Amino acid sequence: MREQLVAGSKRMEAAPGETLSFYVHAPANKVGALVHTRGGDAQAARSLALHLTFARPTYGTRDEVPQELVDAEREILSNSEEVLSKPENVREKIVEGQLNKRFYGEAVLTEQTWYRADESTATVGKHLAEQGVELIDYAWYAVG
Repeated sequence: MREQLVAGSKRMEAAPGETLSFYVHAPANKVGALVHTRGGDAQAARSLALHLTFARPTYGTRDEVPQELVDAEREILSNSEEVLSKPENVREKIVEGQLNKRFYGEAVLTEQTWYRADESTATVGKHLAEQGVELIDYAWYAVG
């Protein structure tokens, strides 16, 4: 029998008015997520857990991203050929746009594009606000 390892562990408890929900991606059941939320309904929490199984954000909100990491990413983008080939007076705006879309839009959960194309919401943060859901905590798990 092959040994299986689980990546990640976290204990969560829900108080009254809070919800713990999960999603495990079938058929292999090797990736899953657990969410701790307040407000909204159980289906909204489960949809958030589903989003986490494939989006795998590094941070929950923009405030959690270390400033030194943002500064390093800004420096990399500022020195990229794509930016340096543009007129100097627009480079800073281009870097900010790339930072928002490429960095925050991939690494930060609330900035990510919501996975359901049939819903009008553009980001996870907006979707949660529309559903009346406050994210308290989350965890992403993998078996392999």
